[in-house]
Amino acid sequence: MGTFTRTSCGNEVYFNCILDSRFKTNRISVQFVVPLREETAAAYALLPNILRKRSANYPDFSAFNRMLAAMYGAYVDYGVDKIGDAQVLYLLGNTIDDRYTFDGEAVTAKLAGVLRELIFHPPLTDGCLDAEEVELEKTLQIDNLLAELNDKRAYAVRRSVEALCADDPHGLSKVGTKEQIAALTAKQLTDAWQKLLSEARVEVCFTGCGDPKPVEEELVRPLTKLSREPVPFVANTLIRLPNPPLSTVEKMPVTQAKLVLHYATDTLAGRENTAPLQMMSMLLGGSPMSKLFVHVREEKSLCYYCLSRINNYKGLLTIESGVELHQVEDAKAAIFEQVEAMRQGAFTDEELHQATLYLENAYRSLYDAQASLESHYLRQVLVQEPEAPEERIAKLQAVTRDEIIEAAQKLSLASIYLLTGEEA
Repeated sequence: MGTFTRTSCGNEVYFNCILDSRFKTNRISVQFVVPLREETAAAYALLPNILRKRSANYPDFSAFNRMLAAMYGAYVDYGVDKIGDAQVLYLLGNTIDDRYTFDGEAVTAKLAGVLRELIFHPPLTDGCLDAEEVELEKTLQIDNLLAELNDKRAYAVRRSVEALCADDPHGLSKVGTKEQIAALTAKQLTDAWQKLLSEARVEVCFTGCGDPKPVEEELVRPLTKLSREPVPFVANTLIRLPNPPLSTVEKMPVTQAKLVLHYATDTLAGRENTAPLQMMSMLLGGSPMSKLFVHVREEKSLCYYCLSRINNYKGLLTIESGVELHQVEDAKAAIFEQVEAMRQGAFTDEELHQATLYLENAYRSLYDAQASLESHYLRQVLVQEPEAPEERIAKLQAVTRDEIIEAAQKLSLASIYLLTGEEA
């Protein structure tokens, strides 16, 4: 299996290497980690959209893409994520390893140089990012934000988190609001770019089969030479538990209700062992063999889907369900019944065995894709010492029945969110 190494290069710049000879390409990512804040979220989230297009050396987007195509079909990707109370912005590139190029062409070093140019040297007009391009990306970002309304399942989860975490950074949108996006100017985006380079924690990651040295020289070293004042912050904090549990009902013209329950777990990544909680969630609603799927969906036919997932960065367990409008209360009661069954230890050894196998397979499959393996490690390094998939599997295999019951008994209902039809 692959090996993972992590080097602190100083000034909150880190170089992570995941080497696995089974890959034939190399993936290079640069992740900027900043506290998620209302006043900066929109500007920071828009930056990767703009920076990924072109650089001062390749000011034409078409020419930039032709250059990538000439590098054996290399590509550049971008995005923004929310992890706990952190906003994570990234640019990444992928290309074949140098061993598979004609005449040993050093495409890995060239790709690292391309990312460096995108980050450090975007095209500027009068010292600012291109105003026309900024307006275009603002429009696209707002369109994408509004398009979330078409996915009612994702919309319900997002709105439920916003309601529960209204006074918490985790409740903020990772891209800001449409009003905040619309108000941005090219000057504000330029200032945000300079501030990001100065204040962000930077995680560079090389995932592949080749030599990471060129990435260190072409990309990591220039980052460490910047004049920087990184902002320290904690990415994972427990939510404040409402008393009584928060209840939110939102009405829209929908034919299927979306029910979202949040439970506080009192378990936080980097502070406690999260393996028992993960195993408990898998037994409850993490697979087609779980209690929520078998009893609520299959036996009672009360929902179209019903699952649970954990957020170890905020100490939350979330149960999502799609329900007929007239069956909401029945579905809610059935879900509560299965949570109580977990608290009472009403699960068989066979169910425990199946849940363990399901998780083992999920962790072993991380090696099938560079993106999955990178995500596994980089999500950990924000809050704890990283562990290999095999180490995580060993922890899960060691979880006992009593530990699972204890994790279930820690659950406290924090909120109930319902997206329902206007006539309900």
